[in-house]
Amino acid sequence: MFLFLLLLSVSRSGESSPSVPLGAGDLNRKSFPEGFLFGTATSAYQVEGETHQDGRGPSIWDAFVKIPGKIANNATAELTVDQYHRYKEDVDLMQSLNFDAYRFSISWSRIFPEGTGKINWKGVAYY
Repeated sequence: MFLFLLLLSVSRSGESSPSVPLGAGDLNRKSFPEGFLFGTATSAYQVEGETHQDGRGPSIWDAFVKIPGKIANNATAELTVDQYHRYKEDVDLMQSLNFDAYRFSISWSRIFPEGTGKINWKGVAYY
């Protein structure tokens, strides 16, 4: 996510900046229509980690990644960029990069650990 954020970064002033990442050319906010939102997005399963913390139940992805040959190197989401604990730092980084928007997904297995029924209020509080 951090590399993605850095590659999408733009200067705060909207003018060309020597700190713009390589390959950005003359890209700046003035290159886009007024009202264009600069932002980033994440997928809960890919960035949160902590697949067993605070009452999170198993998701279909947890089952899928355990099928041999489906995922390269048998990777799972148990070890990720740890957004579950570092979300405040991530938000600070997005703010420092002057993003206007952040789209994130919700891990429903964190809200409904058994799929339906009882709500996991620790999961709700996280979001």
